[in-house]
Amino acid sequence: LRAIPRWKTGRLAKRLELSPDWGCAEGGYLLVDEKKGIWVANGVAGELSRLRRLNCRLDQQAFLLDLHDDEAAPPLASVGMSGIDRLQIVAGRLHHAASRHTGDREPELVPPAPADAG
Repeated sequence: LRAIPRWKTGRLAKRLELSPDWGCAEGGYLLVDEKKGIWVANGVAGELSRLRRLNCRLDQQAFLLDLHDDEAAPPLASVGMSGIDRLQIVAGRLHHAASRHTGDREPELVPPAPADAG
């Protein structure tokens, strides 16, 4: 079952002719092409410049990074991580990459709640 999101992510990255600078393949699949300003996660793609919020959370023992383009909308994609440390590293790196593409409006980075981190 894990092969389906990986296949969709790889296929979409190939169709978009991405050359990912970095990625993450733990509880989900995330590829980021910083030159083109595009991310692909679990078969869904978006522009780094459109990210408004990166939400780190724990959901039933899964460490998740939610990618939002609107405060009120549900996440465009959620990517699972192996632990809280990895979640914070990937979220920080994606935040940095998105900030370089959004000009003066950088996306909000929501850290995990203290109860989630413990």
